[in-house]
Amino acid sequence: MAAKTDQGKIRKNNEDNFLVNQDLADNDWFCPQDPDQHKTLSEAGCLLAVADGMGGMNAGEEASKIAIETVKEMFAGDKLPKDASSIEKYLKSVIAEADRRIKEKANEEKCFEYMGTTLVLSWIKGNKAHIVWCGDSRAYSFRLANGLRQLSKDHSHVQELVDAGAISQDDVFDHPLNNIVTQSLGDPDKPAKADYLEYTLHDNETLLLCSDGLNGELRDHEIEKIFFDNCDTLISCSEMLINEALNAGGRDNITIALCQITVGLPDLDNNETSVESKKVESSVRQTIKEDTKKMELWKTILFLLVTLVGIVVSVGTFLYLLKK
Repeated sequence: MAAKTDQGKIRKNNEDNFLVNQDLADNDWFCPQDPDQHKTLSEAGCLLAVADGMGGMNAGEEASKIAIETVKEMFAGDKLPKDASSIEKYLKSVIAEADRRIKEKANEEKCFEYMGTTLVLSWIKGNKAHIVWCGDSRAYSFRLANGLRQLSKDHSHVQELVDAGAISQDDVFDHPLNNIVTQSLGDPDKPAKADYLEYTLHDNETLLLCSDGLNGELRDHEIEKIFFDNCDTLISCSEMLINEALNAGGRDNITIALCQITVGLPDLDNNETSVESKKVESSVRQTIKEDTKKMELWKTILFLLVTLVGIVVSVGTFLYLLKK
């Protein structure tokens, strides 16, 4: 696991915040000194979280701090849900509680009025990543075989335009209103509404959480190239992600959290294997069927060609004998 944050080149302070825990059973809330050190995942799992604060003065910094502190408190080992069916509900309750605390602080102290933050977190347990988010901080997956894939879906104005068919996904990066979020923690006009995703992880897969200081400066294919070029170590990968975002402008705070699954997870779980096997079997049957049809067609064409050649030769021979 690895995590890094940078103030960027323009902002006067860093309103981003992050949280990393390699083993929730040990309650160790720190970023590992050696990001490339392997650690066996315990039954409690591990956690990554990134928050991107918003608001004047230090308000955004305070909001992201409250969000991260809430996550830390609610992921103490004895509070974690035991039943897999209650994980989504619990993760959404973490977002709701952080939202409540931010609003409470804003009401108590005038200087924090209208502060807010995004939040994306992933609880990795077994071979599943349980991801919950509110706002436009993102979760990505990277695999050598599949490249980079965005897992979360932004709560933003431009994403609503994409959903409505008004613009294409390719238009999002350069759109002048791409910094407007439609959901956040601390919004005084509405409660924070989180989205949830359960994602099956695989061997040699890397999970990336980031603030928009990264994906606002680098397009997805540029982030993907960094992973391809630096996938051997999380140290080089995390450093290059930050450095390239700075080189592209660094107009916002940049925060990333990475977790790489090195070995130990099945390529697919049992249900997926069953479904995948059926798909492969069906595909093979379909291919054989199509190849058989093609073979019969070519046999027919070849027969017709041979017959036609025989007719032409016979007619030519007949005409030649007739002239003699």
